[in-house]
Amino acid sequence: MRDNDILILELQSPSGDVTAIRVFSVAWRVETVAQMLVGSYDDPVDLPRMVHVLEGATMTNVSVSWPSLDTIFVFGDLRLRVFSVTSRVDPRCWQQWSARMADGRVLDVGPGQTWTLRERGPKREPQ
Repeated sequence: MRDNDILILELQSPSGDVTAIRVFSVAWRVETVAQMLVGSYDDPVDLPRMVHVLEGATMTNVSVSWPSLDTIFVFGDLRLRVFSVTSRVDPRCWQQWSARMADGRVLDVGPGQTWTLRERGPKREPQ
């Protein structure tokens, strides 16, 4: 689920299509209503084991806050929170997260308060 400091979640629809959520932001955490379970700056040795709590979970909701584009992915009682770490709209900066959909579209959220929906291929500048 974690590769080169990128948190990767593969979500499978009932039809078998897979959407890959890639979290590039350095600021994220997984929590329940009662406690924080793991955060992006926890011990790198423990992160793969700790992030494992999301494996097999069903995503039930996504909410995005304006203008920061902070995002909450809801998996039943678990929440994955992704935080924007820059207000700069600089196409050289990484997005906070992206969703690579089975139909070839990619939703890029960030940098700053920008987002784009594009066809898979080279990253385009935010509009």
